[in-house]
Amino acid sequence: MALPAPIRLMRPHQYAKNLVVFGAWLFTASWRDAERTELALLAFGALSLLSSATYVVNDILDAESDRLHPRKKTRPIASGKVSPNAAWGLAWLCLASGLAMAFVGNLVAGIAAFLGIQIFYNLAGRKVPVLDVFVISAAFVLRAVLGAIAIQVTISPWILLCTGLLALLLGFAKRRNEFILAKDGPITRKSLTAYNEKVLDGFVWLSAGLATISYGLYAIESPTARAHPLLFATFPVTIYAILRYLLLVMRDNEGGEPDVLLFRDPHMVVSLVLFVVLAVLAMLNPGWPIWLAVTGV
Repeated sequence: MALPAPIRLMRPHQYAKNLVVFGAWLFTASWRDAERTELALLAFGALSLLSSATYVVNDILDAESDRLHPRKKTRPIASGKVSPNAAWGLAWLCLASGLAMAFVGNLVAGIAAFLGIQIFYNLAGRKVPVLDVFVISAAFVLRAVLGAIAIQVTISPWILLCTGLLALLLGFAKRRNEFILAKDGPITRKSLTAYNEKVLDGFVWLSAGLATISYGLYAIESPTARAHPLLFATFPVTIYAILRYLLLVMRDNEGGEPDVLLFRDPHMVVSLVLFVVLAVLAMLNPGWPIWLAVTGV
């Protein structure tokens, strides 16, 4: 069943990007605290509504170029299902609601920085190759920081590094998808003119390798990992998920909508669930890994 056009315009499927705000909540075991859980959910809601506001404005500004794109031409504004005036009204509603939630959660300064990144990206950043993806990565890192601010805990630089590198992987995979699609039609994104497929392949592989290594170091050497050694069990799951993602990106050019792919591919879904379960078990079991504790080794 298709969602109504105004809801599709808000792109709720892309709220998956904002799950990053739960990183600090997960790795500090704050899920055992009801108040912190509520604050994390509030941060997620604020970011999601503000993200929707930027998506709507972006679609308004890109309506003409979207009509030339093989996939984006079906977007609500480009297809004529939502008028620009109605879209502006929806954008203002999302913006006001998101800011209200940010105010309640004492996140106004962080949210202002997030909106600043989004505005810079839409007006200038997305036009510059490599910088375009780095700006996307910075937005992901800020999401993680906002998640920590919301529940008033210190976030590990390791988590920020892992988040940023994983975002680079997703960003360059998306550019690769767009570049390949543009071979059969007009180029609708200016930064694509400076890329070629070989370069983008290299960026994807490099980002994947760095993201894998950085998380491996976090899962072994970080203060959190040393206090909770079972966290290492999440590392093989992370490797599997990244390799699975690379298979879909490089074989099937599935990098265009990573947030949709996360919940559409059964392997990715199982990997995500297993990762969370193992992380929770690790946080509940300080000291030696649980299998050693049980066997008495």
